[in-house]
Amino acid sequence: MKRIRSALPLTLLVFFAFTLTGCISVSQSVLMQGLPPVPMEDVTVYLADDEIPEHTRVAILSARGDHVLTTEGKMFDKLRAQAGKLGANALIVGEIEEPSTGAKVASVLLDTQANRRSQAIAILVETQ
Repeated sequence: MKRIRSALPLTLLVFFAFTLTGCISVSQSVLMQGLPPVPMEDVTVYLADDEIPEHTRVAILSARGDHVLTTEGKMFDKLRAQAGKLGANALIVGEIEEPSTGAKVASVLLDTQANRRSQAIAILVETQ
């Protein structure tokens, strides 16, 4: 008698992998190439209304992720990590846009995504 292996362990593994990463995707438009990477912990986050030091733009970043599986903190971390990979040592973050109530309801009823979104500019601040 052959035993049939269940796909449940693999399904659970995939589910937990997506849950831990938060399913945040970042797209980028690179403006400056060839910079050495910067550790995420060394990437400073500025808000749009902060006083921002003199800098050079490295890339424009756009992040999105399902509102159920992501938090603002995870989204900032993902943007910081991507900026660091591109060699930026700072990030100017715009507002995080939350999905509308209608999008959230549709995501439950129609099994679609309701995404949280944010844009940021990865910059290189000249150190003195």
